[in-house]
Amino acid sequence: MNPNNKRTITWVVGLFLMTGLLSACAGKAEKKSDPIPKGYWNTTKSISYTYATGSQVVSNHMLYDPALKARVNYSDVGADGLWFTGDDVIQNYYVYHTAVVGNEYKLSEYSVFSTSGNDGQWFTADDVESTYTTYSHDSNGDLTSIRSFTPGPDGLLRTQDDVMGGQDFTRANGVRTDIVVYSKNFPSQCNKAILDGQGLVVQRDLYTPENDSTCFTSDDLQFAYYLYSHNTANLMSSSVFYNSGPDGLWHNLDDFASNMNTYFYDPAGNRTLSTQGSAGPDGIPNNADDVIFSKNRFAYNAEGDITYNFTQGPGPDALWGTGDEEVLSESWSGYY
Repeated sequence: MNPNNKRTITWVVGLFLMTGLLSACAGKAEKKSDPIPKGYWNTTKSISYTYATGSQVVSNHMLYDPALKARVNYSDVGADGLWFTGDDVIQNYYVYHTAVVGNEYKLSEYSVFSTSGNDGQWFTADDVESTYTTYSHDSNGDLTSIRSFTPGPDGLLRTQDDVMGGQDFTRANGVRTDIVVYSKNFPSQCNKAILDGQGLVVQRDLYTPENDSTCFTSDDLQFAYYLYSHNTANLMSSSVFYNSGPDGLWHNLDDFASNMNTYFYDPAGNRTLSTQGSAGPDGIPNNADDVIFSKNRFAYNAEGDITYNFTQGPGPDALWGTGDEEVLSESWSGYY
């Protein structure tokens, strides 16, 4: 089974950093009458927790309003001291817009409103838009670029001096290969993928564009790389993030592994579990001193859409499998 044979739609909210590759959300082909494309952003509810007091405490939560096509984020309990009541404090909300690409609805833009405006009321005309992000797709419906905008020197959004960030994507046979990351209107990171004979990504090298501010030219400076493995028989894959070792050279035995991610799939190609960790003190992956920081588990409906996912931590003893694992966040998804 090829874990990549399930069509995915991937995006990020804002810029991703060096170790933050795009997170993937499973997507199915929608009927043309469906007004909302599927994916993380229309999750109906999510809750995050903290454990500072030794017990599970809600730290924030999100609710999706299908009528507004908005995701509302709540940051505090309000005057009654209780979560999930009418006076929970709104931190911000995201409004989404879609466009038909081929025979599917795709996310085309979202805006973040972070202040309720002069009237002090949310969801009115004077709410303040703090940033917006646009999405472009090719004729096949594949994502080709993301552009995020914040106010420039004039302090106003949607004017000529807005500051742009984002990513451009190039594909080969449907597989994402080259990625250019933009920050403050200029390229800041260049990612180039190497594929195997089956079209799976086996390596991704990360560069900065240096003096010419142009990606994929001779003066690019490498600063890291990922190696990917795909065990199709056992329905799993993994990625390992590397830095160069003491000799300063890339792709040799003294390179140091840091972040590690492992992904497990069901026979239908749905990701059921992912683990996030590090290669441990020795910098060598897949041995006894590897450390797992967290685990993400996923549930799906009959159509293969994600309906529930949660993130676990190892608990107070920092060990897995001892019965004190903690749920750090939970999300429930609904499709309309």
